[in-house]
Amino acid sequence: MNSAAGKRIIGWLAFGFFFVGFANAQPSSQEKTESLFVDLVDYWDQEIRERSTTNYQQQIDSLQATLTQKEDSFYVCYTLGRAYAAIKDYESSLKYILQAAKLAEDGTSEKSIIYYIKGLSADDEGRYGTAIEYYGICIQNYELIPEPQILDHVIAAYALEFSGNNYERLSNFQKGYLSLKRGLEIAESYELIDIQKSCLADLGSVEDLLGNTDDAIFSYQKALALYSEDDFKDEVYAIATLGIGSMYVEKKQAPKAEPFLKQAVAVLQELIHYSILDGEIPDQKRYESYLADALDTYGLFYLQKNQIPDALGAFQQAIELGKKTYQRPFSRELSRIFVHKASCYFKLQQYEKALEACQAAYKGILPDMNAADTLPDAADFYPESVLLEALTIQAKCYFARYEKKSSQDDLRSAIECNRLANLAASQLRRGIGHESDKLLLTDETHQRAENALAAAYALYQLDPQERHWQLGFEFAERSKANLLLEAFQDRHARLQVGLPDSILYQEKDLQRQLTAAELAFRDLKLSESPSRIALKQAEEELYHARRQYDLLEARLEKTYPTYYRLKYSSEMPTLAQMRASLLNEGEALVEYFMGDEFLYIFMLTKNESHFFRQASGKKLSDLIESTLTSLTSFKEAERVSYNRNAYQLYQKILGLLPIESYKKLIIIPDRELALVPFEALLTSGLTEIVSYADFPFLIKKHICSYAYSGNLLFHTYTRARLSEKAPKTFMGMAPGSFPGSNLAPLPHTIQEVEHLKKRLGGVALTGAQAQKEALLRSAHDFQILHLSTHAVAWDAESHTAWIALAEGTAETAKIRLDELASLRLQADITVLSACETGAGHIERGEGVMSLARAFTFAGSQATVQSLWPVRATAADPLIEAFYEGLIAGKDKATALHEAKLALLHSEQAALHAPAMWAAFVAIGDMRPISLPAYGLGWWGWIGLMSLLIVAGMGFYAYKRNARN
Repeated sequence: MNSAAGKRIIGWLAFGFFFVGFANAQPSSQEKTESLFVDLVDYWDQEIRERSTTNYQQQIDSLQATLTQKEDSFYVCYTLGRAYAAIKDYESSLKYILQAAKLAEDGTSEKSIIYYIKGLSADDEGRYGTAIEYYGICIQNYELIPEPQILDHVIAAYALEFSGNNYERLSNFQKGYLSLKRGLEIAESYELIDIQKSCLADLGSVEDLLGNTDDAIFSYQKALALYSEDDFKDEVYAIATLGIGSMYVEKKQAPKAEPFLKQAVAVLQELIHYSILDGEIPDQKRYESYLADALDTYGLFYLQKNQIPDALGAFQQAIELGKKTYQRPFSRELSRIFVHKASCYFKLQQYEKALEACQAAYKGILPDMNAADTLPDAADFYPESVLLEALTIQAKCYFARYEKKSSQDDLRSAIECNRLANLAASQLRRGIGHESDKLLLTDETHQRAENALAAAYALYQLDPQERHWQLGFEFAERSKANLLLEAFQDRHARLQVGLPDSILYQEKDLQRQLTAAELAFRDLKLSESPSRIALKQAEEELYHARRQYDLLEARLEKTYPTYYRLKYSSEMPTLAQMRASLLNEGEALVEYFMGDEFLYIFMLTKNESHFFRQASGKKLSDLIESTLTSLTSFKEAERVSYNRNAYQLYQKILGLLPIESYKKLIIIPDRELALVPFEALLTSGLTEIVSYADFPFLIKKHICSYAYSGNLLFHTYTRARLSEKAPKTFMGMAPGSFPGSNLAPLPHTIQEVEHLKKRLGGVALTGAQAQKEALLRSAHDFQILHLSTHAVAWDAESHTAWIALAEGTAETAKIRLDELASLRLQADITVLSACETGAGHIERGEGVMSLARAFTFAGSQATVQSLWPVRATAADPLIEAFYEGLIAGKDKATALHEAKLALLHSEQAALHAPAMWAAFVAIGDMRPISLPAYGLGWWGWIGLMSLLIVAGMGFYAYKRNARN
């Protein structure tokens, strides 16, 4: 339910009370407030049943006269305030609401009422972010009132509900969910039935957008359950019914959807009928706006059934009704229907009509747009999801028309639409606080990028200039690793602005509290039978933790505008900048974009750039899966299939590229390719099966390293650290044994960590000392982090990944992915000597959501991670050789490359299989690490002996001179 409807409910409730309340004797101020809201539902029901014919302006005229005649003017002032709000005269509304607040003398703060009215005004003007700020002040004030009264609870509940609606509009669904849940909790605690109904209906909408269709249906059903058989079926009833129908449309269960859609339409038509009889024009328009929503849903229902003419008819009816009823200057509801209509025309290949519908959509959300313009001006953009949807459809139309008519103007228009869509997505992203919401947006961005890349590739084929290469590269990059890039930019902004230590400590503490609250709530929700009280308490704690963190973030952005600008900078490096910063002679960067239809490949060197396209789809995914199956097997029988699969995959993803003369490859994979160690692919096919040592592995020709995105890697290399380097060199952790769990002991890991401490200095936490709390508390101080233990890429029970460490009570602790991501690191490298630390589920565009990625998110410049379970007989010598390379001053990629080759060329034939050496990959900043001189090595011993000889000669000379 939109906020306009919600505020009018307040007005009607107040009117309902007015007709009954004045018959009573003079009550106390406390009784005034309680009587006004505790019995609201009864008064409202009576108002509806009696069908009052008095419209808002007549009410105002009558009340103005009453105000001069009655001594007790509280009810009159309050009702006048609501009446003026209903006709959008907010200045007068505020005046009378404040008078009523003074007369009530209860706990309600005048400040809350002021900002509540300001919020309603901002809502009507489409300034949703501003409205959220105003409602937030109401909520904050409510939390500070020692003994809130009923009116306080009502204002807070409505402020939370309207904030939730606005967060939904801005695609900030998790915040919307928490806000609505908190509003519902207040409404339930104080039996505010109407607010309960509307909050539940709004919750259904948010849960739908979060992809939780079953939860959405449950919320709608809970709203309907608050109505008895005899209750009047109002607009919230219609909205909830329509919501259930919409959910079944999404679930593609048309037979279940249609009865609910019909019922919603019937209820709304009845409400319209009565409002016409009663002469209640504002009510009629509001009900008609909901009927337009219902017809829009009917259109989607028909569209899903591929009944395009019926869908167009429903959308057109919705538009005609919406034109009469949507009153806002920014009519996003009407614009969304135009976007749906454009989708219909696109399916019919009627691109001109589809483009006209997109233009109509822009008029509703960009009122200053020049009618002659075919594309909106980016300067007019604001966070609005409908704008993004319209640009996406328009881009698809232009490109489809180009493919049909070969008009380069259409091709360039398609590219410009996609560029604008990226800007619109960036603006939406700025207002999103929760990772899951950002992942939803990233997934959509990745899908849009495939359309954008098709256009960019077509332009490159027509005119293969490097600026067109960069255009395609930027489209691919905009869909990659956005969460990691934002985390990096946030850290950089904090350091460059120089935020006070007190704020940084506060932020770190609030982040940990929020992470703990999120994990506690998720664990409770996933448990078999969580108690309702415990779940409610966990939700409340999560809401407060999220709110405290958001308040701090908002304060930072207002107090430090430079921080805000740097944090959300969306500048992309130029081709020249990337060459200068990332590439030396003999090095090549290779980036992939894996779409549903095509695989796009970009190659960049000091002097060349190449842009390729290959067929993708299910065949490529199946080839990757079969290659990984044979690659990770330790069975001899897999050699034949591995020989076939690894060479076919090489041909598919590297065969077109002129990489022969480039020793080092920086690989930026996409989707399933992120699970493939490229160095284990075969550069030629074998006619006969030989030993693994003789296989033509890519590693024999090239050194491979990996990155999440070119943009992130560029900023990692070019933005020098503004803080001091980590004060300590090395922290290694190895529990060795895992009491209280079914994990096997790993005694060799203790030896590994102790050996590394001798070579590097620093700290070795082994056995019971390898505590989870030690990592959380001290990881920030170390240049190198090394964890040698058990890890699980996905735990079905806890629904997350974790690393096993020790607990302070001689038990095994599990440090989970969310906790790792909340760390604040300044490590040059994190080495995860454990199983599957680079594996995990894949988020389209964002990559593998692995344990290693969590360390990158937390600030580690590079990670060494494993893609599958590795045997200690291979892992131990590989890790030792890798560190020896680092100590010798080699870059990380070369050190790991040589460590792998050492296994491949080992005298032990069992170590030659790629399953033994290919699992570990290095990702991120591959530059050498500057280590203190600790642990001597050969050159160290030579230097020490030379020093001793020189010292001895000096001592001998001194003695001889003394004798003389």
